[in-house]
Amino acid sequence: MIKDGALNIPNENWLEVDLGENKTFSHAYIKEGSSQMTGYKNQYYDGTSWLDAYTGTTIGNTGVNITFNMVNARKEMLYITSVNGSAEICEFTIQK
Repeated sequence: MIKDGALNIPNENWLEVDLGENKTFSHAYIKEGSSQMTGYKNQYYDGTSWLDAYTGTTIGNTGVNITFNMVNARKEMLYITSVNGSAEICEFTIQK
């Protein structure tokens, strides 16, 4: 889990998490400090390339729970595809 309070991320950027070893998961919780994000992808690394697990639009300061098909990966990424200004990621949690 990442809980920072104000991690400013510009358009077309990412927040990558290395879990240290392969983990199985199918949920994530993401929360912004403001409502600037207008497009994002939740991705995982399969050992060769980054694959989309989920594609979304807004997140906002109330946060979103997202559910996707179960994946087994060591790395997970929040890839921001579009934002008004810069996104402030307050929390990014990966769950089973």
